[in-house]
Amino acid sequence: MAYVRNGSYVFNPFFSWSELADKTGEMMVASAQVIQHRTGMMAIAGTTPSLNVQHEFRLMGEEKLEVMAESMQAMALQMMTVNPMLGLRAFELMMKSSTAMLLLVTSTTLSQSLNQQAKLAKVLTESANANSELSQSAMEIAHHGLEPIHTRATFNAKRLSKI
Repeated sequence: MAYVRNGSYVFNPFFSWSELADKTGEMMVASAQVIQHRTGMMAIAGTTPSLNVQHEFRLMGEEKLEVMAESMQAMALQMMTVNPMLGLRAFELMMKSSTAMLLLVTSTTLSQSLNQQAKLAKVLTESANANSELSQSAMEIAHHGLEPIHTRATFNAKRLSKI
């Protein structure tokens, strides 16, 4: 199963989840840098912070609410496009496998039985592939949810490193 993400081809779900883990790690490092920088600003500012420092402190709270809303919206939009398709696919495979099992059980000749076994094996293979699609969809939802957080954290780390 191949798909394109950020211009790279991914053929294995392991690589997709690894990309998500890498991006999560980058976000965590950037967040630690931002926390360290802002904590230092608080310590230096003491009880009388300058206007610039007050602005940075206000920004801390505002951006957390904004990025949380962006992340939730991105995941919700992704789920809205994925869930109906997955539900329909699951129902279709359930009906196909039920039919294949019934036809196998009601086979009257060896030839019919072998033919129905082959059809059932095909449906079960489709079901296994659908499970892989579910994993891929979950990974995509996580990617969409992480993107705004990662972007904001890495931007802040770069911006604050220049102050």
